[in-house]
Amino acid sequence: MSSLIHTRYLPCSRTKRTRTMIPESVGATPLGIFQLADEFLEAARAAQVQSYSATQGPTRLLAYHACELYLKTFLRSHGNSVEQLRKFQHDLSAMTKAACALGLVPTTETLRTVGAVVADNEYVRARYLVSPAPGTPTAKIALRLAADIRECVRSALNYDEFGNPLGALWACGAEPPDLVEAKLKWAEKRRQRG
Repeated sequence: MSSLIHTRYLPCSRTKRTRTMIPESVGATPLGIFQLADEFLEAARAAQVQSYSATQGPTRLLAYHACELYLKTFLRSHGNSVEQLRKFQHDLSAMTKAACALGLVPTTETLRTVGAVVADNEYVRARYLVSPAPGTPTAKIALRLAADIRECVRSALNYDEFGNPLGALWACGAEPPDLVEAKLKWAEKRRQRG
């Protein structure tokens, strides 16, 4: 995978503990986000191979993060800026609603499962709880949800089964302004360095 889809975090200064992304959105393309989501889904599947209780939380967490990235792929493709994507944080419900408003058509079962995951605060629970509560979605359900969202996004964006675009990369018609601006800034910094 291209190193451009990963954004590096560097300290702003030695006195501040805040961090900024350098560069802000270079590489935040739908294809790059989709490929990263595929890696999370593949990691979730690999964790599930070791099917015992200690892998259930990590498997669910990886699968839910893949869901988040697939939804952000769709939103980015439709022109959402990196800043707009960040505002969603990990809210699968809000991302799903926003994607549906832009034309994504998940199955009824996918919408029902997202609703259950959100209602149970499952994304957070998978991160922090050692023993899942009774009725917690299983790792298999989380994996199926991620696969269903992947398929829905893949189909909507006209990607082949491997995640390669068969048509235009940007459903909104052109690169979003934040990406164009970031590329220009990045090119200028590289030019200045020589």
